[in-house]
Amino acid sequence: MTILYNILVAVEVIISIMLIGIVLIQRTKGQGAGLSFGNGAEAIFGAQMGNVLTRTTVILGILFLINTTILAMIHPEAKASTSALDQAIAKQEQAAAEATATDVSVEEAQALLETATEAAETPAAPAETPAAPTAEAPAPVAETPAAQAQ
Repeated sequence: MTILYNILVAVEVIISIMLIGIVLIQRTKGQGAGLSFGNGAEAIFGAQMGNVLTRTTVILGILFLINTTILAMIHPEAKASTSALDQAIAKQEQAAAEATATDVSVEEAQALLETATEAAETPAAPAETPAAPTAEAPAPVAETPAAQAQ
């Protein structure tokens, strides 16, 4: 594809140079640049110089436009450029991918919730906790007569 592109660019340059030359050769109403080039062209084409140059200009102009359009369509970097429509489509595809990823995570969350609910509904075996040792009440202290005296 790049070979075709390079060939069409070369054709575009040649057509452009020919079109510039033909336009400069033509006589204008004010006899500008056409006057300096016109004498040689009149000798070549004779009395019909105006018709031939006009027709050639139209044909080269049409070829230039067609070639430019083809170059724009097959331009190698044109595929990488994004238009507003391409950007909108890319955003929609990205949103759809995110929605799909979110749906999967929601389904996983629902499955985890169901397993947690089932686990909560099933009665757990009562765990035997060791009984706390009972503290014995301290024995009453007998008061000695010396303590009473004080």
